Amino acid sequence: MAQPCTAHRWVAGAHWNTDGTINDKPNAPAPLGIIRCGSSAETENSLFNFKGKYHASDFQIVTGAAPCVNPDGGSTTVNNPVENQDIVWMNFDIRPYAGTFQYQITPGGGELGWALYVAGKQPGVNSNGLSGNCSSLTYVKCGISATGWVTVEVPSFTEPANYYIAMWRNNGQNLTNQNVTFKGRYGCGEAFCTLEKAAT
Repeated sequence: MAQPCTAHRWVAGAHWNTDGTINDKPNAPAPLGIIRCGSSAETENSLFNFKGKYHASDFQIVTGAAPCVNPDGGSTTVNNPVENQDIVWMNFDIRPYAGTFQYQITPGGGELGWALYVAGKQPGVNSNGLSGNCSSLTYVKCGISATGWVTVEVPSFTEPANYYIAMWRNNGQNLTNQNVTFKGRYGCGEAFCTLEKAAT
């Protein structure tokens, strides 16, 4: 079974202290999972080891009518996962006052589809080792694996953000030891973004 509440916690990045501050030291203790600042990306490979089977009755992924992101430029179409297909769920966080962050999911043997969700504003992890409310996700965007970077604007500048991302083969097949890789960087808002004027 694969669903948000059985997600894998990202083992790279920084650590939440019990008082809500962040330990950014290279030897920070587990659990990790907060994307660090700067252009040096931190990576976790072999995420296929945490795959499970997709069942829409557990959590239905619908990428929506809007075009999905092609990190190498423009938009693309992402196929929703099919019943009983391999899927990987992963959980990570963004610190307060970040504004934006970037991540990359590399193909590693076949195009992946992904869907990103936000699940709260919690500085720390719960007893299940995950952050935010895994039972209440808000859809953010979808896309494919690529060598480019995805830039995401956080929902609240002054508060942390807890994210869950689902990854699967975009052709409906199983992962079969495909080297699913997630990289995160610019976790303090250094990534370029476009500001839009609100409607009046």
